[in-house]
Amino acid sequence: MDYLLLTAVIALGIFYISGQLNNIHTRLKRTEDKLDQIAKHMELPEHTINKELRQLVKEGDKIKAIKKAREVLGLSLLEAKNYVDSL
Repeated sequence: MDYLLLTAVIALGIFYISGQLNNIHTRLKRTEDKLDQIAKHMELPEHTINKELRQLVKEGDKIKAIKKAREVLGLSLLEAKNYVDSL
């Protein structure tokens, strides 16, 4: 009986945490979109590495571009991949 209750509490906890993470992800995406709009509106220059990353992708070295983005911008692997894909 105790194990069943414990299992149910853990399952509910996992569902709750999953929902909270989803909410955070959604809010972060909205914030990033707003920052991109502000940067375009203010005509802020792109990061200097973007030209090099585009060239690497054009040459077929997407993996190298992702690695470079991680090194220079301090991004995680997924963030760097998404960044390079967005260019």
